[in-house]
Amino acid sequence: MAGSYSFRVKATSEADPQEETVVAALLLVQGFVSWEVEMSPAKIAARRGTYRITAHNSGNADAVLVLEGKDPEEALVFGFGRNKVTVPAGGDSQVQLTVYPKKGDRQKAYYFQVTSKHVGSSKEVKSLPGQLDYVPPRKRPWWFVRRL
Repeated sequence: MAGSYSFRVKATSEADPQEETVVAALLLVQGFVSWEVEMSPAKIAARRGTYRITAHNSGNADAVLVLEGKDPEEALVFGFGRNKVTVPAGGDSQVQLTVYPKKGDRQKAYYFQVTSKHVGSSKEVKSLPGQLDYVPPRKRPWWFVRRL
C-alpha cells in the first residue's frame, strides 16, 4: 500500500559479534492507480436498459472515477446510480446505469459510450461501448379496447 514505512536495519560484525550497529530508515511508497472498467450486458433490447458497470483497481491507492454517458445523437438519458465512484486499492466497485431514449416512439438501435476518468493525476480516459435496441410498448388492437 502507498504510504511511509519506518524500519530499522541491524548489522553485526562477523569478527566480533559484540559489535553491532542499528540504523533507522524510512521507506516512502508512492501511490498509483491502475483501473479497468467493464459493462454488462453491452447490449439490451427493451424500452430502457439497465447495465452494470464494474471498475477494478489493481493499483496501491484508491481510485476516484467519474463516469459519463454520451451518444452521438444526444437522444438518450443516462441515469447512473452514482457518477463518481471510489474504487479501493486492489478492489472492485459496481455502479448501475439506466439508459432510455428522450423520445421513444419507434423501434430503433441507439449506440452510446460510457467513459471513466480518474480524478486527479491521470488524463487517461477509458470508454465502454453500449447499445440499446429500443422496443416500443405494444399497442393494443382497436377491438381490445373496452367500451365504457
